[in-house]
Amino acid sequence: MKTFLSVIAFVAVTACGADGVTGVTQAQLSGTYSVNTVNGAPVPTAVSTAAGLVTLLTDQITIAENGTWAEVYTYRVTNANGSVSNGADNDGGTYTLTGRSVAFHSTSLNGTVYTGTSSGNYLTLNDGANTYVFTK
Repeated sequence: MKTFLSVIAFVAVTACGADGVTGVTQAQLSGTYSVNTVNGAPVPTAVSTAAGLVTLLTDQITIAENGTWAEVYTYRVTNANGSVSNGADNDGGTYTLTGRSVAFHSTSLNGTVYTGTSSGNYLTLNDGANTYVFTK
């Protein structure tokens, strides 16, 4: 299950109170965030994968000031044969913050790195295939 989820890794974060010149601090970035959209579509939303149709139901990520993050998400998979299964999973690791740019390093998904940019209470995150917007 983690193999296909690494393609659809449901991660994201937002920052608040950023200044336009220096970006955000870890203190400003820290908090709990919920996903709003995937590829511009409101959640719940479905994405086609080799495993079938994956529908993201919920996704919440918690960012800490100490440079770590943790995520919990729920999803539904509809296989090509029509069978449906629900699941929940988690991810986490460390992050680096440079100005408004954030890189999340997964310790759960073989070192996968997700990149994003923060703007106010939003963070746009990309996993290489999909774009996620989260709100604090």
